[in-house]
Amino acid sequence: MLRASNELGNELSNELSNAPSNAPMRYLWRPLACVLFVVASHGCGNGLARVEAQHVRVLRITLADGGVGFCSNYPVQLAATVEYFNGGVATTVPTAVDKPGALLKANDFAWSSSLGRIDEHGVLHLPANRLEWIKQPITVQAHWTADEIISAQAVLVPRFDCGGLLDRRGHAGSPGVDGAHAEPAATFAGNRGNDGEHGTDGTDGAAGKSLEIALAYVAHATEDRLVAVRISGPQEPATHYYLVDIGLSARPLVIDVRGGDGGNGGDGGDGSGGISGTPGSDGGDGGRGGRGGDGGRGGHGGRGGHGGTVLVRYAAEFPELSKAVQFRVAGGQGGRAGRGGQFGRGGDGGRGHHAADQRDCTFIADPSLANQSPSDQSGQEKGRWECTVTPGRNGINGASGVDGNPGVAGDVGWQGNRGDLRIQTETTATLFAGELDMGMPLLVGASADSGPE
Repeated sequence: MLRASNELGNELSNELSNAPSNAPMRYLWRPLACVLFVVASHGCGNGLARVEAQHVRVLRITLADGGVGFCSNYPVQLAATVEYFNGGVATTVPTAVDKPGALLKANDFAWSSSLGRIDEHGVLHLPANRLEWIKQPITVQAHWTADEIISAQAVLVPRFDCGGLLDRRGHAGSPGVDGAHAEPAATFAGNRGNDGEHGTDGTDGAAGKSLEIALAYVAHATEDRLVAVRISGPQEPATHYYLVDIGLSARPLVIDVRGGDGGNGGDGGDGSGGISGTPGSDGGDGGRGGRGGDGGRGGHGGRGGHGGTVLVRYAAEFPELSKAVQFRVAGGQGGRAGRGGQFGRGGDGGRGHHAADQRDCTFIADPSLANQSPSDQSGQEKGRWECTVTPGRNGINGASGVDGNPGVAGDVGWQGNRGDLRIQTETTATLFAGELDMGMPLLVGASADSGPE
């Protein structure tokens, strides 16, 4: 059977100290061009490779960064990488290899683990109580579903010096809805423009969660300075246990209970323009243009949620335990104010009309012409016409309509208040009485001098 085994104690990559090294593939994946390996893999029309057993040299199981040491306080993304005889590679997680390769689907492999479970995305889910598997190597196995001969296993080693993040922020407020822009006004001369709709207000952010934190040293772990962190609270569905190394190069567990940001106010809709005035007729003046519509008012930003409350308790003889955790308790930011809508332009004034010129004519009789034409027996009076032309009046153009008013911007949401962080000292025996009764390996009754070094 073709099988690869990663030995316990391989040198860990420097990048393992970065929190994202364990993050599930949905956080790490980035699109890569499909690389076709001649004969070895094909069928990349959908960007995914297909494995052919006869061309596979080895299958390797690693973490997303290619190592085997995982940060215990983060989700654990596993990677299955196929190496071909022709030198090509294909993997379920692009960051697991040094050079780009074809992409495989995690659910093309059947996964199993000596502890916890592995989902269809290749993410290892371990028991929430890390004290149950402290110092316990975890063996994971995988084989290709179409041919079990392509299989591998790896032994993973938990690490506790890379911190973690517990996100208990309040939910952000929803943004307001933008007001609709005004429809054009009905085309009656001089008609007023329509107003834009008002934007709606953003909703308030929620307050950060309320938590109770208890800290104690883990017994028989003096070389690691391991601290057990118990997290509970009225809004927590269960009690969680984390392990944090507080050595000089270690990172703390960050607990974030900031208030949620307020939602942004919706923008006001724009007003529509006024309609042009009535044109004048027969020398009449043009009508006034219609007034422009007003812009809609911008919505108010939502208020930021207040920071959460945190109560931290630990034994007075071990004040350094507080280095295991850091807290973020700031209030949420207020939502942005919605912008007021643009005003509608006033309509143009109607054009004045030019009246037709008036022609006036007068007949002037001339007796001297009466006998100059003996053949003219009509008896009509002789004379001439004299005419004058009076220009028609030019109508005055109507005044343009007044522009509408711009919409008023909403108010910026208020920032939430800073949360409350309190510290109390209490003996480990009292704080962790229930856990000690269940056999949890916690250090009890030691002085500061005899504590972990």
